[in-house]
Amino acid sequence: MARKIKKDKYGITDPRIDDYMISLLGQRNQTLSRMEEQAHREHIPIIGPMIAPLLTMITRMIKAKSVLELGTAIGYSTIYFAIALKETTGMITTVEKNETYARQAINNIREAQLLDYVTVIQDDIMKKLPELTGPYDIILIDTDKEIYPALLEPCVERLRTGGILLADNVLWDGLVVEEGLDTLADIMRDFNKRLYAHPALNSLILPFRDGVSISQKI
Repeated sequence: MARKIKKDKYGITDPRIDDYMISLLGQRNQTLSRMEEQAHREHIPIIGPMIAPLLTMITRMIKAKSVLELGTAIGYSTIYFAIALKETTGMITTVEKNETYARQAINNIREAQLLDYVTVIQDDIMKKLPELTGPYDIILIDTDKEIYPALLEPCVERLRTGGILLADNVLWDGLVVEEGLDTLADIMRDFNKRLYAHPALNSLILPFRDGVSISQKI
């Protein structure tokens, strides 16, 4: 029987590689640097500085104007989306059930001077999702892992053709390699299997940090 293993790190890559890749990024702005320090100190799950620039890059590449983020936390990834959405005059809608995180996210996004491009909704994602009909250019799933499989089809339905579906933590500390090692890893195994088998998606997983999937709706 699978058991729930407490994750004590956020990635599967060699820490030396992590340090090297982060060194290439240089200094983030004051707001993002402070948020990274807070996340590390308080064990707040954020997408991290190695993957976050990918959000800005993809938003720019497809000239996205409408983004849906499921799981805001303190607004770290939201800011990276909003940086590009400011250029495309777009908007990101982000949903976070934790009231404290949602409040902090609003303050952080305001500090980054990007609040004009963001709508933060404090609510349960599964309850709120029926009201968020899209279509969206990009959707990011980065919320409670237990609901990833249930979110897949609704997200595909809300994504425009050619749009991008992203999901974080899909390799779950590498525990997905063997069924039965960990309850949440087994849920991610199920999600990944559905993702790759979905007839409307072309998918791949980038195996760094904790694994991030990228799918395009066809």
